[in-house]
Amino acid sequence: MPKPLGIGFLAEATEALEVAVSPEGYYWSGWVNPRERQEARESIDTIFAILRSACSSGTH
Repeated sequence: MPKPLGIGFLAEATEALEVAVSPEGYYWSGWVNPRERQEARESIDTIFAILRSACSSGTH
């Protein structure tokens, strides 16, 4: 994969993550422990923030 990654790749990664872990989606219903689910949600929110920041800044 060429580096650095293009803005198109970042947008596609963000969209894929949004589909895979939508707030009311299947991914979240599988968690038994609420604390672990919250930790996972916080981690994924951090990933979203990084991807969106890179997309909006035009990072290539």
